[in-house]
Formats: sequence, C-alpha cells, structure tokens
Amino acid sequence: NLYELMFEYQKNINDPVEKLRMVGKGYFEFYSKYPDHFRLLSDIHTPGKFHPPVDDEKHAMIHDKIRDIWLLITKIVKDGKETGVFRESTDPLEVAISLWSISTSMIKMHDFSKYLSGMDDMHSQSVFANFDYLRVININAKRIVYSIMKNPPQDFESMQD
Repeated sequence: NLYELMFEYQKNINDPVEKLRMVGKGYFEFYSKYPDHFRLLSDIHTPGKFHPPVDDEKHAMIHDKIRDIWLLITKIVKDGKETGVFRESTDPLEVAISLWSISTSMIKMHDFSKYLSGMDDMHSQSVFANFDYLRVININAKRIVYSIMKNPPQDFESMQD
C-alpha cells in the first residue's frame, strides 16, 4: 500500500524538509516495486480510462487511500509552518499538488521511456533515451521546498538529494 510505504519512510523523522524528501523517496520506491499499481493510482480519476469501469466500492476504497496520502503530505507542510521551518504564507495543498505533479509526470515519462527501451530503434532515437528522470524530480522538489522555507540554505546544492 502506497500510504503505508510513504508513512513508514517518514514516521521517525522530525524535520519537515526531510519528511517530504522521504515521502518522495517512498513514492518512487512504490513505482519501482509496483509499476502496475502506480499506473492504476495515477489514472484512477481519468474519465473513461477503465473498461469496465472500477466499481463504486473499489473506487471509494482507492479514493480513501489517496485522500490519506494528501492528508499526510499537507500535515507535514502544516507542521513545518507551525514549527517555523516553512513560511506562514505557504499553502500546504499547493505544495502537495506541486510535488505530486512533478513526481508523477516524471515517473510516467520514465515509465514510458522504459517501455520504449523494449523497442530498440525507437528508444535509441528518442530524446529521452538517456534522460535522468529521478534527478529532475529531486531538483524540482528541492526548488519547491526551497521556495517555502523561511531560512533556506545559502547554497541550493547543499540541500540533500
């Protein structure tokens, strides 16, 4: 379960910046271990995506798990605001959506690139053949977190990957 994995990664950490980093690490690990489940979760709200459609009971169960993930991430950001790590003006949901968007889109592109790698001619000609998706996720997540910190590090590179 994605929520349990993300929760476990961050549960013994006090620093909200590190918590967010570890939740992101858990998200990528979930994709790595369970790519089909990742695809299902990332497409569950796409109208007409599933034939036959996911029944209401299963959809509600999945929706509840997704809600729990959003609550986990927004709580980390709220806690960071309360402890003075993040700026008071920070919108926890905006941060969660931003982190989710960059992570999910890069993971989906990475997934597609892996698919293309099975088609040697197409993959070798692809502009994405040697693209480091995980690096892009890390850099952009750092930019998002850096932008909400009250006292960000002087050197962007000093923030952990």
